[in-house]
Amino acid sequence: MALRQSLVSSVDGLLAAARKAEPHTIVVQGHLADLMTVGQVQILARDKVRSGHVEVAGLDVAAADTRSQGDRPQGFGVYAIQAPSRMWNMQADPQVVITADLIGLSAGRASAPVIGSGIRAITH
Repeated sequence: MALRQSLVSSVDGLLAAARKAEPHTIVVQGHLADLMTVGQVQILARDKVRSGHVEVAGLDVAAADTRSQGDRPQGFGVYAIQAPSRMWNMQADPQVVITADLIGLSAGRASAPVIGSGIRAITH
């Protein structure tokens, strides 16, 4: 539980800084490693985030149901159900670039798949 609280505190601190900063100043860098969760994991670039890099090495979403989540990515005339694990650059500006190294991602179990659209990295 302490790890989860620490992670939430770190993310809350980043978000608070992002809300106060000028639009072109936020650069987010983050690293997640050897994390197992029940429920959705989202890394979203929006608001004042203008660039960043994320590293994930070992993320296992054991169970998740994302059917009731809003903010659905759109493409090919449909809105997709959110993924249990996703990184999404939500900025409309093509100059906003978020890079990532994603290694060792998994979701669900053979007898209990996650309910959602799998693992996704989405640009614009």
